[in-house]
Amino acid sequence: MGDGHVRCILAGREGGRLKAIAFSSVPEGVRALLTKPPSLCHIAGFLRADNWNGRDDVQLMVHDAAYADSA
Repeated sequence: MGDGHVRCILAGREGGRLKAIAFSSVPEGVRALLTKPPSLCHIAGFLRADNWNGRDDVQLMVHDAAYADSA
């Protein structure tokens, strides 16, 4: 990935998984949250069709992220 870009897989409590990517993320912001061990968080973004190497897929384009309260 390019400088400041992060690709990851988000997993929900019920087992659902979704590919995600964040562009131009700073080390102390979204990138820090997405590259740390799994934790409960809120993710804001939009879904985008992704066709790479002949494969059709969907990925979340991450705009922002924040840790969720554990309560």
